[in-house]
Amino acid sequence: MNTSKSGFSIEIPIQIENLKLFCFVSQKAKISGPASSYPHNHGNLYELRYVAAGSYTQMIDDVPLKCSAGDIVLIRPFEYHYQTEQACDPDLLQFSLRFFIKPPSDDAAADQKKAYIKLKELLDSIRTLRDEAFLLLPHWEKLMDEFFKKEYGYFTHLQAMCMLIISDVLRLSDEKSSYVFPSNELRHSLYWRDQLESFLRLRYMDPVTLQNVA
Repeated sequence: MNTSKSGFSIEIPIQIENLKLFCFVSQKAKISGPASSYPHNHGNLYELRYVAAGSYTQMIDDVPLKCSAGDIVLIRPFEYHYQTEQACDPDLLQFSLRFFIKPPSDDAAADQKKAYIKLKELLDSIRTLRDEAFLLLPHWEKLMDEFFKKEYGYFTHLQAMCMLIISDVLRLSDEKSSYVFPSNELRHSLYWRDQLESFLRLRYMDPVTLQNVA
């Protein structure tokens, strides 16, 4: 657990395929109403900002960015950013999540190194995304609820919510994000399990070999 002037935060490791990320959830990750901050950056961390209600102007490297409900803003590493109360709606509700992508080791597999490079390239091309149906909002609400209640198993729930948020953001970003996820996901789906079970029910009296199952 890390502490800072902005309040305590929890470091949450998550895994997406063979890439490891570290998410940081702060007690000030949910902000209601107008809020102001001084120009700052978060070093080598990315920061996701999700606007759940209202609108405000986010300054990033002195460039204004108007954000409204349903917008997801990605602030990249070392970018200076801030906002002023005057540029916020009274009904503003926003969430934030910071994360770091762990670089693969020198002896990591080639596909892992490629996935890391491609993910960095994709994230560095994103500024805003739209969640028109507010599908991500329950994830953020659940994340903060678990963060403050700290009931039995809360850390597992925090990991799950961070995984869902990052995964959904990647889905919204571009079809190119598919390389981040397992290419053989369908192999483990219920569809293939049902196909196998159906085959065995029909052929249970016959000699079954690996070749005809395949």
